[in-house]
Amino acid sequence: KAYVFLGGHTGPSTTPDWTDAGLDDAAHFGLSVAGAGDVDGDGYADILIGVPGGSSGAGEIDLYRGSATGVGASAAWHGIGRSWENDEGLGWSVAGAGDLNGDGYADIVAGVFDHDEGSGQDQGRVYVYYGPVDLNSTYGDWVYTGAVIDCHLGRSVAGAGDVNGDGYADIIVGAANCGSDRGKALIFYGSAGGPGSAPDWSLLGENTGDLFGRSVAGLGDVDGDGYADVAVGASGFSSSQGRLYAFRGGSGGTETTAFWTATGSSSSLLGRAVAGAGDVNGDGYADLLSGAPGYGSAKGQALVFHGAANAPSTTAAWHATGDSPWSKLGVAVAGAGDVNGDGYSDIVIGADNNAQGKAYLFLGTASGLAAFPAWTAVGEHPGDRFGCSVAAAGDVNGDGYGDVIIGARDYDDDATASPGKAYVYYGNATGLSTNWDWAATGSSNSDFGVAVAGAGDVDGDGYADVLIGAADYNPGGQPSAGKASLFLGSASGLSATPVWTAVGEAGYDFFGRAVAGAGDVNGDGYADVAVGAYGYDLGTESGAGKVYVYHGSATGFRLAFAWSGSGWGAASDQFGWAVAGAGDVNGDGFGDLLVGAPGHSGGRGGVLAYQGSSGGLSLTADWSFVGGQVNGLLGSAVSGAGDVNGDGYADVIYGARGANWAYVSAGGAGGLATSSILWAASGENAGDEFGAAVAGAGDVDGDGYADLLGGAPKYGTNKEGRAYAYPGNGRAGRGVVPQPARADGSRRPVQPWSLSHAPDGFYLTLSATDPLGRGRARIEIEACPPGAPFGDATCRHRRSGAWKDTTATRSGVRIATTISGLEAETLYRWRARVLYAPYTVTQSGITAPPNPAHSPWRRFLGQTFEADLRTMPTVRVFLPLVQKGY
Repeated sequence: KAYVFLGGHTGPSTTPDWTDAGLDDAAHFGLSVAGAGDVDGDGYADILIGVPGGSSGAGEIDLYRGSATGVGASAAWHGIGRSWENDEGLGWSVAGAGDLNGDGYADIVAGVFDHDEGSGQDQGRVYVYYGPVDLNSTYGDWVYTGAVIDCHLGRSVAGAGDVNGDGYADIIVGAANCGSDRGKALIFYGSAGGPGSAPDWSLLGENTGDLFGRSVAGLGDVDGDGYADVAVGASGFSSSQGRLYAFRGGSGGTETTAFWTATGSSSSLLGRAVAGAGDVNGDGYADLLSGAPGYGSAKGQALVFHGAANAPSTTAAWHATGDSPWSKLGVAVAGAGDVNGDGYSDIVIGADNNAQGKAYLFLGTASGLAAFPAWTAVGEHPGDRFGCSVAAAGDVNGDGYGDVIIGARDYDDDATASPGKAYVYYGNATGLSTNWDWAATGSSNSDFGVAVAGAGDVDGDGYADVLIGAADYNPGGQPSAGKASLFLGSASGLSATPVWTAVGEAGYDFFGRAVAGAGDVNGDGYADVAVGAYGYDLGTESGAGKVYVYHGSATGFRLAFAWSGSGWGAASDQFGWAVAGAGDVNGDGFGDLLVGAPGHSGGRGGVLAYQGSSGGLSLTADWSFVGGQVNGLLGSAVSGAGDVNGDGYADVIYGARGANWAYVSAGGAGGLATSSILWAASGENAGDEFGAAVAGAGDVDGDGYADLLGGAPKYGTNKEGRAYAYPGNGRAGRGVVPQPARADGSRRPVQPWSLSHAPDGFYLTLSATDPLGRGRARIEIEACPPGAPFGDATCRHRRSGAWKDTTATRSGVRIATTISGLEAETLYRWRARVLYAPYTVTQSGITAPPNPAHSPWRRFLGQTFEADLRTMPTVRVFLPLVQKGY
């Protein structure tokens, strides 16, 4: 009997959606099964079932066609073995071969390992049936017969993919008993005439008894070079430990030396079965699945080997170290956005004790962060502590490049005692401006610039705004009550004076010690901000702390806060020491908020998250996590991490500088995970204070996964400090680099919260590679308005035009399209993914699959912004009235 379980958005159904059974005793219907591909070109995949005992022992293959209603009730075609008298047993191994002859139809390959040729025995045979199958023909269109007795050619067969990148699919065949059971594997290349009369590649096993070729598989492209790779299993290797081999494809065909092997444990029979798993972790690399049925006293085991890892690496892929004693590099770290408009995220790092203080910009590239800074800047005077705070400002002047804001909390201009200062540097095609483009100064001893943040677009004009904290501001007899100031962006840059300010409620509240863009927590299309006051006294609970959220609107902020919270409300919690927009951790379309309380529970510290809704943030925390080490100070730093595991939900990162650790918790449909930590990393040495600064880096290598930053400002003998970057995907995946641009023909980049320069859409480019090797691709885009989750009926969809050749290259093909039909003057967030089809899908008469295979959804810079861009107003033309007779 055979069963089909149809897939869905929650996975396969729990009961079979289709079944069929053999008609005869001992037919062994279903001994082998396979997806055939689309053999009739109708756009639906078909399935194959092997029946080696059918047709009086000759064996047969049954083809069932797919359709909009599922699998057909009965077989549409039967392939029958040619040798009744010898119990040939066609159907022992069957597989979809791909399109071997380039006619646009999928083909079928089947093995008959017991075939006897002439007076010989068990040489084996392989059949190929070209699609669309001839319903009146039951025998193969191409046949290859083994020449060596007892080789058992055809014990395993598989479509190999396109191993040489010529546009034709190839097949791989196993003959596990050749050469005293050493075993052998053979590859036949496809062509316009189909496979040739002799194998184009063959290889014997290493040792007698290895059974090399007991299983074979096309893997897809596991190494990302654009060519399909293959795997061969040798289950008898080393007294049945078993071994797997992977061979790399290339322009000259498959290599004869394995580039990867894996050996099983004692008697595990690893390699008895092997298959290409597709891209199970969405990193652009194909993965490998194998069985080891002898493992654990024959309990058995199934194993997946990734073409690339699927979780953040706990080992830093990059670091930078301070260039002078006591520089404390890493005291502040931030994703800078995309300052040079190349589609890769960049980062900015502060070192506030480096004489005047210093900041560094490192650019993202296809291979990750550059080894050397592309830009540096220093403070104006010794002791300014320039770089004590750093942040992405967004695009404050609308030129298409991300800008950066840097604080110097102890800036002293001699005229005013230590007023503090903040600086903005505009992005450009090469990085950041050499000199600052905008600056603002606080009042005497106010600590202005101790915290800086990109606010998003609070008034909906399409320009990013910035928020600056001054935690020691004294509003008339209230020392260190604190202050926060908002400066609006425009075509000419930031306003010279703040358009809005707020101050702490009482002395020593330290209001403004932390400031953050909160995203759009109430879904009204305007950015909101959060301000922390970690010294706030909640009744008799001294230093409990408090956080305030202010909602944006067409006229900016209201004077009164829209939400406030004090977390656990206990003395010395310091709730609000750190605040951050978390992104959308539960995928409901609303921004969420993350708050650190490092003093909680005897200095163990804690972190809390509040979820957004149409009414704003929840009144009580939806998630919390408490540190386990006294004076570990969990919550010293908090940040939205972006989507580090590629599941479409925002993740968060938080540090415990006293414990020397940083952690990531994963988002999901129910919010942040409560039972497990996605990732954790520690400082290299005790006392480094790793976790004093943490940030989502954005996607610095363009693989579609957000990357992570951590700072250890006291690293080194002389506290030089060090900053670290960790790839979100363990190591860089294949390049995706989704990049939005203006739809006005200029193709200038569009940064988050900025204008698309069209009333109804935007332009998008994205790199497409096929994890199965050379194929065809299109891109699909979904754009949603504020407060609408992805998949909502109010979202708009667009697929690019013609299917594009992904090419047999590592970089694939860049695909561009314009999404239109959006509402004017509306904020949108978008996501995009790659759709896949066989290389020959463009052939005349071939229907593309209605629901093609696809990559995971990707977001700009690996982030989970609630707002990616804003459409322009509709242009209205007013004609003058003309009165008759004049």
